[in-house]
Amino acid sequence: MKLIKKYIKKYIKKDSNLYLFYIWLRDRWLAVNWLLKGRPISPPHFIKQRVVQTYAQTYSLATLVETGTYLGDMVFAMRTHFRRIISIEIDDNLYRLSNARFHSRLYEHVRIIHGDSSVVLPELLSELQEPCLFWLDGHFSGEGTSRGQTKTPILDELYTILTHPFSHVILIDDAHEFSGEGDYPSLDNLFAVVTRLFPTRKMMVIDNVIRILPGRDSTYSLGGKSVTPVLEVEKIHRDQWLRGFLR
Repeated sequence: MKLIKKYIKKYIKKDSNLYLFYIWLRDRWLAVNWLLKGRPISPPHFIKQRVVQTYAQTYSLATLVETGTYLGDMVFAMRTHFRRIISIEIDDNLYRLSNARFHSRLYEHVRIIHGDSSVVLPELLSELQEPCLFWLDGHFSGEGTSRGQTKTPILDELYTILTHPFSHVILIDDAHEFSGEGDYPSLDNLFAVVTRLFPTRKMMVIDNVIRILPGRDSTYSLGGKSVTPVLEVEKIHRDQWLRGFLR
């Protein structure tokens, strides 16, 4: 069976339109299956894409900054949702693969940067003159990935972003990793630090993604509805997942 799937996938990849349809169908099947199983701890990538897309829409953000490009799947999924996309990858091989993947006129708004995000981000933020959405997923994940001085640069990344003059939206993948081990703070410690140093920020964890948001109680527009506060946005977003799968 695995051999049959391998040959089918190889055949599909020869036709770019057929392959895109395969990805579209696969992503929605994985998402529906995840929901039917009761939303276990780690959602499929399609759900994470929808989270990023929802917050970009909610806060009217045109620039996406990602740490941990890996194979470039988040960049590709968000290619039509942002005016500018910047992604940072520390691993030499992954950087080369992603840079080649987005090296065409179709991706002139995409920039892949090679380097350690804890070093690159301060330089990059000096260029950014508007609120952005940050998707932080840069960490050592075993074979095929690389690490800087620590397993995860998350604390350096957060301090750099939160002390920037603009109120950025920060989404951090893999909340389950925040156990207080391997250079990760615990979720409780992270919450304490963020709320003490940046009291105007809101922090929450939903579906294994940490959200650190500008602490405002404005009214947002989502799907033609006016909603407030941001938790209500999350609720409506989750209710729309099943209805939106076939769009």
